[in-house]
Amino acid sequence: MTEKETQQQIDEQLKALRKATNEAIKSKEAANRYLIEAGIITDTKESRFIQQNQSKR
Repeated sequence: MTEKETQQQIDEQLKALRKATNEAIKSKEAANRYLIEAGIITDTKESRFIQQNQSKR
């Protein structure tokens, strides 16, 4: 395989990875929006680090 073919294959894999990542982000955002609208979760986000430190006191 030539260097050009290798680079082309890498570029195609990166393109596919970016597409899959974008679709996963859309799915996560849609799921979060549904849970918030249903009142199952709230929109506020708390850091786990802060919660862990407070429970150790």
